Amino acid sequence: MAPQLPPLARSDSKAKFFQRLGLSSQESSDNRLYEMMRNEAILGRERILSNPDSLLPQLRGGPDASTRELVRPPYSNVQICESAVHNEILRIYREAMPETKTVYDKGHDTESFNEENWIIRWMLCKLDKCENDEFD
Repeated sequence: MAPQLPPLARSDSKAKFFQRLGLSSQESSDNRLYEMMRNEAILGRERILSNPDSLLPQLRGGPDASTRELVRPPYSNVQICESAVHNEILRIYREAMPETKTVYDKGHDTESFNEENWIIRWMLCKLDKCENDEFD
């Protein structure tokens, strides 16, 4: 099934994100829901950045794992392969709380070649861009 809502650009603001999802930053329940999604994304990002299997193939090392000793967690975004991010998006979706799953369903795409969820990807992307800044 195609997503119920068209995706936002990853560079779009939190305000546009709220608008697209039909949420209001003036509603405490919507802000709480956003924080729940953010927390799920934080846990997912931590799993990605701490798992050696998330590394690009050339950084995983050979049988002696000599390269792996040079690259230690937490890994940086440039060291992570897209398939690890994609797999984590699907994991977050599968393990989501009922409240957040309802929102994620609006951005879930099972029609494309690879199952995808633009809402979870947007949340992860915002975390990546805001490592040292306030999460916008």
